[in-house]
Amino acid sequence: MYMNRLSKAIESLRMYELDALILLNQANIAYFLGSSLDYSAVIFYNDGEIHVVTHTLEYPRAKLLDNVNIYLYSAQSKNKEEVLARDIIEAIGKVIRGSVNRVGIEGYSIPYATYTRLSNILSNIEAVDATDAIWWFRLIKSIDEVEKIKNASKTVSKAISRAIEVIKPGVKEVDVAACIAYEIYSMNGFIDIQPIVASGPRSAIPHAKASNRVIRDKEVVVVDIVAKHSEYYSDMTRTVATRSITNELRKIYEVVREAQEKALETVTTGVLCSEVDRAARKIIEDYGYGKYFIHSTGHSIGLDVHESLRIAENINTELKEGMTITVEPGIYIENIGGVRIEDTILVTKNGAEVLTEYSKDFIEI
Repeated sequence: MYMNRLSKAIESLRMYELDALILLNQANIAYFLGSSLDYSAVIFYNDGEIHVVTHTLEYPRAKLLDNVNIYLYSAQSKNKEEVLARDIIEAIGKVIRGSVNRVGIEGYSIPYATYTRLSNILSNIEAVDATDAIWWFRLIKSIDEVEKIKNASKTVSKAISRAIEVIKPGVKEVDVAACIAYEIYSMNGFIDIQPIVASGPRSAIPHAKASNRVIRDKEVVVVDIVAKHSEYYSDMTRTVATRSITNELRKIYEVVREAQEKALETVTTGVLCSEVDRAARKIIEDYGYGKYFIHSTGHSIGLDVHESLRIAENINTELKEGMTITVEPGIYIENIGGVRIEDTILVTKNGAEVLTEYSKDFIEI
């Protein structure tokens, strides 16, 4: 499987007339090699050679990789077989082939300071942004990748269920978040993004993290959970209510649910991302809440929770079979509350296969 990806990467180098491609992003390294490595870089050459430049601390993991040449570096090395370098950028400069004239880099994920240092070290080499080439590999998921995302989706679905079990007036948001984290770890999942548990007026803040606020009667509670399983993410949101919420909040919930259902019905191969966004957005606008839908309808997901593709009104990229995306319309009204419903889905030729599972019926606790 990984050899096939590596072969495609080498083909891409030749197509873009690159002598080499440098990867620093851990998700990209994991995609092509099957394992993430800290303090590391991977250099692909257009003749098919692959060099892994990694800190001595990472050698136990790096040595498990097949068909690569490993270069170890350390700031304190006295071993002649190791590269003496203070960090990965300096190490790259010392091991990259002198014959390289044109190199691809991950323009989207390299901080400016890293790019500047890399440019200085590779001063005689033309650097080309290879973002598009890398992302198109990653957007279409293999059968193995889909299975991992399905496992992550099972984990996040169970965590949503557990969260809703413990939500009630008198419970703190952070206590719900703690139950979520425990549930994910108990299913051999991993959590590196803090859950959103936002109640009352805080539910109108799309990215409100769990706080010490106590959940009260007559409120909605937005629960947004991201979980990882075998390096792959799933993302899911549900909104529930405590007793006797206002009629307006109840109406907002039904509008968002209708918008998400319409967007899901629109998803299939060949449909534009903008068409999916328009399907959800039009429903919300028709009910008079358009100005309160303040984000895109979704995003691609995989080794990163937010991958490159957005399901947005100005994105005219066609959905392809094997893409995994989220569909998550929302309405947020300050001092009143917010509602979001989100699922992770697989794009198929027969439509959307929803991977996250929990009822979208209105739930009043």
